[in-house]
Amino acid sequence: MRLERRANFRISSTAFFIVIMAIIVIMVITTLPLIVPLTGSQALADPFMSYPGARAKAMGGAFTGIADDASAVWYNPAGVAGEEHNLTLECSQAMTRSNDGGSLGTGSTAWFMGGEYSLDEFGIGLFYYPPYTVRYWAPEPDSDNGAWGKVNEIIQTISVPFAVSSFDGSLKFGGSLEWVHIGIDGSKIYLRDSETTPGGKGYSVGKKGASGFSGSIGALFTYFATEPWPYKLRFGGVYRLKSATDIGSAAMRSDSDEAVGLLFYDKPRSYDLGLSLIKDFFSIGSVLILSAQYGNTDWGSASKGGEKCEYRKISCGLEFSILRETALLKSTHFRLGYYTSQPSAQGQSEDWRPDVKGITYGIGVAVGDELDTLHLDLSQEQRTLTNGDDFDDTATLTSLALSWSF
Repeated sequence: MRLERRANFRISSTAFFIVIMAIIVIMVITTLPLIVPLTGSQALADPFMSYPGARAKAMGGAFTGIADDASAVWYNPAGVAGEEHNLTLECSQAMTRSNDGGSLGTGSTAWFMGGEYSLDEFGIGLFYYPPYTVRYWAPEPDSDNGAWGKVNEIIQTISVPFAVSSFDGSLKFGGSLEWVHIGIDGSKIYLRDSETTPGGKGYSVGKKGASGFSGSIGALFTYFATEPWPYKLRFGGVYRLKSATDIGSAAMRSDSDEAVGLLFYDKPRSYDLGLSLIKDFFSIGSVLILSAQYGNTDWGSASKGGEKCEYRKISCGLEFSILRETALLKSTHFRLGYYTSQPSAQGQSEDWRPDVKGITYGIGVAVGDELDTLHLDLSQEQRTLTNGDDFDDTATLTSLALSWSF
């Protein structure tokens, strides 16, 4: 966790107005209704999310209103503007589903690595992480012309976050520039053509992947309350752009393979709005953080054919930190969280678009001195996917992160 300034700060009315307007702009932009009608195949990638940050995961992903460690690159790039430099390496289990109707597995690995550099009121970083894995079995089409089978996409991101802070660190703005690569090697597609192969045939995708740019913008505002009950209240918002990868076109070998292109998805646009309460208990040497968050991921925007499918997520989390130092031990952290994520509309029973629920928990320790600190964070998540009577399964995912702040 970053070092926090102890001085109480009363924000001016002008600064408060700027923050409120920034949050309103983000909300308006991200909730504009779609103009183009969306129809097509079914998307279901939110169940296989692999967002970075062992600490953030242990708090149910409710981290946009906190964003004070390396995972800010995803949750809110405004948090990159801080008081410390940081190097991070994290390994997490990611979910798999080997066949249609099969049970969930944890055979995949997701990495999060990189660093950030802070200079006065400016911060910049460089990170790699895979935020999404798109795995699902597309249903066999009813028509004589169509494509179906196993879709397997790995969305990988190299991100450069940057941020600036003002008003003694109480107001931060940031963004990120992303290079996104989507690999589709593991996909097994079948193509039916009523004129040539009415029974269907195996299909080798045109290219094994596609790359393109994306990015995000974020804001973070901290209000410092004064006596008689001092605390910090943080508001955060982030908007993530859709990637310009056009993976659907890359999967097609010709214009006649349009049904194949509809099965694949770019990195979608999404947003999160978060609120956190931070209370210092100086008398017992501890800190309590409570957080809540709402988010929306628009998978319809990421498809070539584009159906209207949005995953809406509500999450909450807490962290209790004991700051008493023993030898080299600086602090110990206990975390707990919960989230629920649901699609905006359910299709037919064969269109596997599950509800997602997660119970999360974790522990972290920090060792070192005032200048150099080593953080070790461990989290576990019990993720349950449910789709009516068709599917109900749970997987346990573990994340381990090591970071050095200096």
